[in-house]
Amino acid sequence: MRVNKEYKMKRLGIFLSAMLLPLMVVAQSIRKEVRLAEEWRFSLESEAMKADGEKVAAENYDDSSWEVVAVPHDWAIKGPFSEEIDKQVKMVVEDGETKPKLRTGRTGGLPFIGVGWYRVRFSVPEACERAILTFGGVFGEPEVYVNGHKAGEWKHPYNAFNVDATPYIYRDGRPNTLAVKATMRPFSSRWYPGGGIFRPVFLATTSATAIDCWGLNMTTLSLNDKGDVSASFEAKTTGYEGKNLVVVWSVAGKEFEQTIDGSGKAFTVQNFSNITPWSPEEPKLYQMRVDLVAVAADGTRRVVDSKSEKIGFRTIKFTPERGFELNGKSRKIKGVCMHHDLGMLGAAENKAAIR
Repeated sequence: MRVNKEYKMKRLGIFLSAMLLPLMVVAQSIRKEVRLAEEWRFSLESEAMKADGEKVAAENYDDSSWEVVAVPHDWAIKGPFSEEIDKQVKMVVEDGETKPKLRTGRTGGLPFIGVGWYRVRFSVPEACERAILTFGGVFGEPEVYVNGHKAGEWKHPYNAFNVDATPYIYRDGRPNTLAVKATMRPFSSRWYPGGGIFRPVFLATTSATAIDCWGLNMTTLSLNDKGDVSASFEAKTTGYEGKNLVVVWSVAGKEFEQTIDGSGKAFTVQNFSNITPWSPEEPKLYQMRVDLVAVAADGTRRVVDSKSEKIGFRTIKFTPERGFELNGKSRKIKGVCMHHDLGMLGAAENKAAIR
């Protein structure tokens, strides 16, 4: 018994050493993600600002008189109401109309048409090699500037988008200035859309080689009532330059890895057991941690990036005979046609109000 105990203790020591080493290596990952929510400066575009053009985005532009707001934000909800806003003369043939007539209030009678400017300052770690800004949604056609340089633009207000700020950021301790010009044009919508940065904004700083912002994907291929699941996993990287990299996944108590291929991607199919499928009655989610690991010629491994996501295992299927199926069971889809605005609260995201 004593020999057996000593053997077990020795094995335990080896196991703990193996476990601690990856943990120490993981700490070298420099990814940081912050939400830019407070201390934004906002102003509707005045004639003077219009004349200044892109100077409004400059680092030294005087925004001290602008309103201090939190993002998400909706500038239009303050009003004032007017039936002259977005007035339309339309004929709706589907309603049996034979001639056009005046229609007002279709967009709430609120002044969402125009140009709004946002400015905020942020800093990045000295070790930052790559900086990505993620916008959840901006009404209407946003142009994004970093330290006075145009870093990107987007044409669809309802879709999230990323902007690579890397070429324009300061890493020497100086504050960085982010400016967003949001232009709402007439007839942009037929219901109240709001105006401005109406969804959250995030800043991610990483190493030069990193997991892509939206580069992690998991697809449930099959599952059964016993909790047996087959799923595919994909990871996409950015800044890949032919280095020897592997991706290590940790999901539902299981760890597995795959080598990054020439296109900067890794793909694998894995089987799991004792999985609780996601459903409305039991919305079970599992933590998925993904490490991007550089492997040196001598076999030394170093984590260069790390990212975590919550995932749920489920299958969906549509057939003419059974309609919509979730996890192999036919279900009715219940819901409402709900616009994204929240009445008198406006279009700015408010999770409590949405619930």
